[in-house]
Amino acid sequence: MPSDHLRDCEDLHWELTELGVDHACGLVSLLRVIGGRLGVGELPDVVDVMINPSDAPRVSIPGVTIEFSLVPNVQGRAVYVGGAPFASLEDLVVSVVVNRGIPWYLGLVRKLLSNGGVRESLNWEWVYEILDRFNAKAEFMGLVGDLV
Repeated sequence: MPSDHLRDCEDLHWELTELGVDHACGLVSLLRVIGGRLGVGELPDVVDVMINPSDAPRVSIPGVTIEFSLVPNVQGRAVYVGGAPFASLEDLVVSVVVNRGIPWYLGLVRKLLSNGGVRESLNWEWVYEILDRFNAKAEFMGLVGDLV
């Protein structure tokens, strides 16, 4: 897949759509759009996308950070901004358990959860249901439990 022309996640969206990969723009891409309003200013200089782990063998894009979605069909729950799907805050938060290896991911999720408005707006019923379904609640609480 040619990646030399990729500038942002919207460009990447069309490449992944052609490949038939379920995806959404990732945590940093979303925070570039809404982070200022949430008190998240300094962001890593990356282009990121969230995909299902099962699609990982089909997606190799130099210079793009691949995040994994804990829950399949991330695009179905995405919020569309400018024609591209962006992962929902709930997806980004629950997926901290599968993205803890990305150095900045946990820190950004913790920063989001430290914002009372963000915590209050999340659909916690869905978050806890998903964490229970994927047997990830204890790990989630170990990573961010002090903020929820």
